[in-house]
Amino acid sequence: DALTWRDVDWARLQITIRSKKNEHHKNQAFRVCPISHPDVLPVLKREYEQRQADDSPIVPRISGAALRRRALRWLGRAGLQVWPQLFVNFRRSAITDACNVLPSHVVAAYFGHSEAISMANYRMQTASHAEAFASAPSMLKGA
Repeated sequence: DALTWRDVDWARLQITIRSKKNEHHKNQAFRVCPISHPDVLPVLKREYEQRQADDSPIVPRISGAALRRRALRWLGRAGLQVWPQLFVNFRRSAITDACNVLPSHVVAAYFGHSEAISMANYRMQTASHAEAFASAPSMLKGA
């Protein structure tokens, strides 16, 4: 189902995301995610003020191919290098970043998968992780 303005809980700064794909799984028909990125809230509020109705979609439906074309155009305009497996890597980056500030079980719940799936498929080591490990006490390195 499309994400509509009724799915936004402004008092708690949360969005309810429904998953038609997962509705047959226990406790996976929807998940509640925080609106936490500082760049998202002002844009969301501005768009909310311009909405036509509470049941109107927040973003228009875009097919996978059209979404990929748009993302490639945006990245090209920004002069950024396109990653292989673009959307999988978007998800990997988002999950890795979120795990830097939230417990992994919370991140897994927000992104709609288990911690095991997250660890096996999405979590990445970053340059900042390597730097932190290099400066960590030797007892953390198994020495």
